Amino acid sequence: CLLYLSGGSQTLLADKLRHWGIRDWIRKKCLRGSLALAGSSAGCAVLGSEMPYYSDDGDNDEIGTAVGLEILDAAVDQHLWKRNRLQRLVQVLRNSKLTMGLGVDENCMLLIQQVCCDDGTTKVLARAYADRKFKDKLNTNAVIIAEKRSDNSIKLDFKAHNEVFEFPFLSLTC
Repeated sequence: CLLYLSGGSQTLLADKLRHWGIRDWIRKKCLRGSLALAGSSAGCAVLGSEMPYYSDDGDNDEIGTAVGLEILDAAVDQHLWKRNRLQRLVQVLRNSKLTMGLGVDENCMLLIQQVCCDDGTTKVLARAYADRKFKDKLNTNAVIIAEKRSDNSIKLDFKAHNEVFEFPFLSLTC
């Protein structure tokens, strides 16, 4: 089963899914491996534990975070290049207890799926998808993984269209 979360207001989407009890249903299904999630724009941002945002007072220097659906143990941001948000993701990660961040680029989608292994452990696979007609024009990657190191520096890893990678996940054993 696949659930696709589209764009809009990420804080409103996360609040409504939590308020209606849908967040708990989504987490339960994901943790059991019976639901794959896909999201673009705000629908991708809500997959994380923390969602970076700019304050509503018009001052783009004020960066805050809101609680996401907590599917991924990461800060998740979107529209990195077009809206110049890579620095925002890095700043949030540096000030967070989280050690991982995900940035999803313009016209891209992230698919998350938990897979049960033969030994009873779980593995979470993520796949980045980029709209091919825009990928060549933008000349960007689909997903950026930001990893906070022990010295608080940030290592960036760029994932291309259709690339599969493992990612930390809030998981249970199968």
